Amino acid sequence: MAKSSIELRNYFFPIVDIRANAKHKPDENIDILFDIESAAVKLDEKENNFQLVIDITISEEDSENVPYVGQVQAVGFFSIDNTLSKEESKKILHNRGIENLYAATREIILIVTGRGPWGAIGLPIHAPDEIELVEIVPD
Repeated sequence: MAKSSIELRNYFFPIVDIRANAKHKPDENIDILFDIESAAVKLDEKENNFQLVIDITISEEDSENVPYVGQVQAVGFFSIDNTLSKEESKKILHNRGIENLYAATREIILIVTGRGPWGAIGLPIHAPDEIELVEIVPD
């Protein structure tokens, strides 16, 4: 089996804040929109290690009759093959890193809302290139 050019070393959820919306009307139309932000920082000069953060918030203002409100934030630590160029590293982190954290966040939202009064909600499918990745350059 070929070695992957990216490795997810660890991830966790510093924020899981999903609350049932008491104003939700279960018999009416539901349209849930999400605000999605992501940012990455290179952790060291010599190695190709990165921290990636993805922050997903239920947009109450833009949604209609949301059953839940809140936010989930995932933080992942990735190692990327250091033979790749800076552009290749950024592209693989953007595509595969976001893809992995987005999927993990989708699962957390499904689990938490699945135990709520209005049933489970899921995240829509997004290609990683539809999610902007802000690169934070360390001092």
